[in-house]
Amino acid sequence: MKWVFHHAVRSLRVPLLVLCFGALQGCITVPYWNPDFPATRELVREEMLRMEQEHVDRPRPLVILSGYRSPWIAADVLGVRLQALAHIPDDQILVMSYPFATSIPDLAERAVKNVEKHWPSSDPNWTTEVDVIGYSMGGIVARLAATDPMPCSCGSTCRCNQRKRLRIHTLYTLASPHTGAVLADFGTTSSAVRDMTRGSKLLTYLDEALKRNEYELVCYAVLEDKIVGSRRTYPQGHLPYWVSGWIIASHFQIVWDGRVITDLALRLRGETPISIKPTLPPRHE
Repeated sequence: MKWVFHHAVRSLRVPLLVLCFGALQGCITVPYWNPDFPATRELVREEMLRMEQEHVDRPRPLVILSGYRSPWIAADVLGVRLQALAHIPDDQILVMSYPFATSIPDLAERAVKNVEKHWPSSDPNWTTEVDVIGYSMGGIVARLAATDPMPCSCGSTCRCNQRKRLRIHTLYTLASPHTGAVLADFGTTSSAVRDMTRGSKLLTYLDEALKRNEYELVCYAVLEDKIVGSRRTYPQGHLPYWVSGWIIASHFQIVWDGRVITDLALRLRGETPISIKPTLPPRHE
């Protein structure tokens, strides 16, 4: 079923699902203008048409990591749209979804293995250099994959810390809970959700590691985000590029949002993005 849908989407210039979500967005989006992200509908439409027609060559593969319990359709459609706009060949993109996974460290290891499988690297410590887009939890998975695994208590013979690291050139995160998700504060039995609570051991470890990492981090946020919270979508020192959101289900909007997708595609193409500068999101959730 996934294969059939994937290739059906590829055969359409503008997928029907995208049109439906776009119409829904126009009906229930809270009108909140960000002057530092001046993406009007007309500008987005013009830029999308131009990018589809003007071919560019990408210097690096692209990896898309999906969110917690997110169905494959979200990351898959995002990948299809970016392929069309940034002219990414099929063999230069990897989309990972994991709707049943419950461990962020396991997913980080899986991401490294999948990148190594698709684009083998002779470096014993690092994978091939890639750009990464992490939706929600996917941004946390990417950050962990780019660092050494967290210390464990298995003993001196432990092999838990013996894996390559994901070499990231630029990490783009979409509504990722860098400082913990609002919904995670209510508690859960899932280890992944516990790791996404404010001040968790994993997030603290990643913040320390971020000071040593060499990749560029670009954060995006959407207002009305009741799942993560727009002011939790960036680590200290990395304000986000934010857009207005839906009244409901805003967190899920960001992977369909034409403004964010256009801005991402421009950055992936090495062109000037629409967004001007990252700023503190207003308290609007």
